[in-house]
Amino acid sequence: MYEEFSKSFSAIIFYDNGKLRRISVRGEKPALFSSILPKEGDLVEIEAESELISTTSYNYEFELQPGESCIVLGAHVDHWLTGYHDNIFSIELLFSMIKELKGLRHGVKLVFFSSEEGPRCCTGSYQHDKRDTFIMISLDALYPNRVVFSSTPDLWKFSKYFNLKRVEMPTPYSDHFPYVVEGYPALVLYNDDLIPFYHSDADLPVEGDLEYLQNLQTSLLRLIREVDKLSNEELDKEFIKYAKSKGVEVKERRGSIIPYGLTSKFRGEL
Repeated sequence: MYEEFSKSFSAIIFYDNGKLRRISVRGEKPALFSSILPKEGDLVEIEAESELISTTSYNYEFELQPGESCIVLGAHVDHWLTGYHDNIFSIELLFSMIKELKGLRHGVKLVFFSSEEGPRCCTGSYQHDKRDTFIMISLDALYPNRVVFSSTPDLWKFSKYFNLKRVEMPTPYSDHFPYVVEGYPALVLYNDDLIPFYHSDADLPVEGDLEYLQNLQTSLLRLIREVDKLSNEELDKEFIKYAKSKGVEVKERRGSIIPYGLTSKFRGEL
């Protein structure tokens, strides 16, 4: 629509209910992003200069405890505008847990993905070497006081440790999904209660953040310590059992879960 009508105007003004969202516009027309609604007759001056540069981004990986099979805890480090809950809050949560992640049977890694909002969503986890992964846990867009527990079915039972909004199959639009399609147990915690403030300059700290962070830390540590007691074989058994209940015979995890719109399903699911 923009391309179709761009010949009839020389610039464009975006107004977004006082929240100022980041909006991408293709083409050469300059744009103004305003949190103040212009009125008819107002004079607006737009001055724009931009340049598209090809860049290379890098993930940051920290090994907290060595091991041949690792619990990977991840969060993307990019953000739009203020971006407190998406995703500064998640980074703060991971750093707050470091001292508690000792003495586990499995290795432990923190991975901070640089390009979740890159040319293809969640490219950060496509780039990451996954060969030593036991389980992957991603934190993304958390907002008081609930979580959506989006994971491979073998991990659903651990949702009992959280204040839940819902439990669901893995969503393709998060950094854990490349682990899912490559055959690893994986989950993301997020909360779509954030949607009214999502990708806007209204994504700021709110009352309840500190208590929420402390509760999530407690819940995550309980989950990690319980999962740490398990083996790949035990998780695979639960995964195959659930797939069978959906009418699917799973020979291996890799490629058995596929994107299906905003959610996912088993390949061949009835």
